[in-house]
Amino acid sequence: MLEALRDSRTMNWNFFSKRKSALKHRLEAYEPYAMPFPGTARRLSIEQCEGNLGYLLDNRTHRQAVLGELLRHWNIDIYDRTNVAALLTSMDSWAVREWPTAFEKELGDRSTWHRSAKNGRHIVYSMLMDIAILLGELIIEQAPSCCWGLDLTEDSRDTPMESYKRPTLLIHGRDGDFRGVLDLEAILFGHYQNSEHLDVVDLHLFRRVVLENVHEAGDPWKDGVRI
Repeated sequence: MLEALRDSRTMNWNFFSKRKSALKHRLEAYEPYAMPFPGTARRLSIEQCEGNLGYLLDNRTHRQAVLGELLRHWNIDIYDRTNVAALLTSMDSWAVREWPTAFEKELGDRSTWHRSAKNGRHIVYSMLMDIAILLGELIIEQAPSCCWGLDLTEDSRDTPMESYKRPTLLIHGRDGDFRGVLDLEAILFGHYQNSEHLDVVDLHLFRRVVLENVHEAGDPWKDGVRI
C-alpha cells in the first residue's frame, strides 16, 4: 500500500507541476476563518482568547458548511454520518493525496502559523481550522460530555505548551471527570507540516484522533458506527 501511495504521489507531482493544483485553486476562493484576535495565544489577554473561543462557538456550523463545499469537489460528504469511520478514512486519503500539492515551506513554519490571521497567502490555515472544528464536532456528537473551551490548565500554563489559552476540545468522561485537552488545530498543523514526507505522515490521523478520543470519553461505538 505504501508503495502504491508513493507511486500515486509521484504521479500527482508530475501532473500538478504543469498547472496549479486543484486544492490550491479551490483555496483561492476559500472563506477565511476570521477570528477576532489572531496571534500567539500566550501574548493575548484572557478576554481576547475568550473572544476567539466565542467566534468558534458562534461560527462552527457555518465553518463546517464552508469546508463541506470545498470537500464536495472530491466527492466527500461531511454530512453523511451513517458511517463516521468511512467518512474519516476518505478524508485521510484525501489529505495524504492532496495536501502535498498545497504545501509551502513558509506555511510549514510554526511561528508563521501562530501569528497568522489565516487569510491571503495563509488561507490554508483556515482550512486546517475548519477540519479541526469538524473533527471536534464529530467527537462531541458521539461523546457529548466533551466540549470546546480554552486550555487553562496549570500544566499547560507552567510548561511551553502551545495549547495554553487556545480554543481546544476538552475531553471529559461520561462521569464528568476531566480526561485532557485536545488541540486539534495544532495536530492538523503538524499533519500539514509532514504532508510532503510520506515516510513520516500519519496515514490514518483523522480516523485515529476521532475514534480514540470518543473511546477515551467512554461513549458507545462499535467499528466506528454509532450504536
